[in-house]
Amino acid sequence: MLGIHRTMFARYTDSAKRVIFYAMHGAVERGANEIEPKDILLGLARDKHQDECGFRFLRERREDLALAVGLTWPSLEKYREAATKKEPLPLSAESKRVLHIGREEAEKTKQYWIDTDHLQMGLLLLEGPPAMALEGIGYTIASTRQQGAAARLQWPPRQPNLAQRMRGYPTSLWVIVGGIVGVLITNLYFFIRNHV
Repeated sequence: MLGIHRTMFARYTDSAKRVIFYAMHGAVERGANEIEPKDILLGLARDKHQDECGFRFLRERREDLALAVGLTWPSLEKYREAATKKEPLPLSAESKRVLHIGREEAEKTKQYWIDTDHLQMGLLLLEGPPAMALEGIGYTIASTRQQGAAARLQWPPRQPNLAQRMRGYPTSLWVIVGGIVGVLITNLYFFIRNHV
């Protein structure tokens, strides 16, 4: 997805993945070369899951949010047209920072899954036009944390299995662990062979 290694999004909820998908299509629609934080903001405003999670105001004020970051609200038809135009776009450095901050926010509250409120926190904490747009319609860091926590109480996320938890680790770590285990087994073999 998005020309980025799939493990990057392994911990994202379906809603958070949809937000990134909408952000990519918004960026393609406006002819950008990469996904910017303002695209993530409009992706948040497009996702219907926001209504269930207490962030309904985002969808209700989506045109205002778009204007606040210097864009116009794209129609669904424009998204469909954009989907056929180009290959997936990469994330800008700032957008990667938004995702990194969102992941840190999830980890601070001991959440395995990264959800849309974590992406919104990333935008707010990055500071810039998307943060100002969110603050302009009444969202703050505290209110976003509170609404995200309330949503998780109402709709608890499923618990990740061991394989999902392991996907988040880099391949190089597993190569090192495998090497250590291999050395231990080899040493044990020679120890038994020489002493039995």
